[in-house]
Amino acid sequence: MKRFVLSLTVCFVAIVEGRHVRSLYTVPEPKISVFDEGFRVSVPHENGIHLFAFHGKINEKMDGLEAGQFSKDILSRTGEQWVFEDRSTKLKIGDVIYYWLFIIRDGLGYRYDHGRFVVEEIVPYHPLEDTSLSSGTQTDSTKGTSCETLTLNLSEAIVNLTRELQKARELNRLLRDMAARDTLYSTRLKLYGALPEGDSPKNVVQRVVNEKLKSEVKIVDAVLNANKSITFQVGSLQDKIDLVVASRSLLKNSDIDVTY
Repeated sequence: MKRFVLSLTVCFVAIVEGRHVRSLYTVPEPKISVFDEGFRVSVPHENGIHLFAFHGKINEKMDGLEAGQFSKDILSRTGEQWVFEDRSTKLKIGDVIYYWLFIIRDGLGYRYDHGRFVVEEIVPYHPLEDTSLSSGTQTDSTKGTSCETLTLNLSEAIVNLTRELQKARELNRLLRDMAARDTLYSTRLKLYGALPEGDSPKNVVQRVVNEKLKSEVKIVDAVLNANKSITFQVGSLQDKIDLVVASRSLLKNSDIDVTY
């Protein structure tokens, strides 16, 4: 078990930190060719390379390390090149390919970030000669250390997590926008339970917020209801969210509850 954890740690560090070890390897700027239909991205082979990954979009910037419109891991080289090839996309002069690359060499992961290529020329398609087939030097995609396999799995997991995080952020923005349109709903809550008496509803809520929820959120207004609960208002949607989150943990075993 300890050996597995150690291997996992080493491989993870290889992904995150490997690109900073410039004395070992730096991902070169790729050669990009655009055809009547499709395009090709390639980098030269060097000893120890076991994987080449391309992630890209057309005329739209990449959002960090997202997978992109084009996303593929290449596990074997073509001759002395590592090649990503698309044979269906039709590009025109002036189109822009935004991309990032990922290469595993000797068990370490290296990135080429913020790639940008402007289409200035469209050339006839020509296949690359795979000289490695005859020489027997083609990379065997079934070979490689367990660390390299684990590194590949981790790199895919990072891309997937980035994609899911982006979706969550978009959903969060949408929900916030929808809630903010209703001013009363976005700032109103209710306080239930064994509440202290002999003070104004606003002061009662403010005391609970400060003492029970450990928060400095200011109460704008408060009204005592017929069932002894208190409906109160805060200054913003973020204040409401902060109080709801705090109440879920700090009032879990309390006889006081905050609802929305």
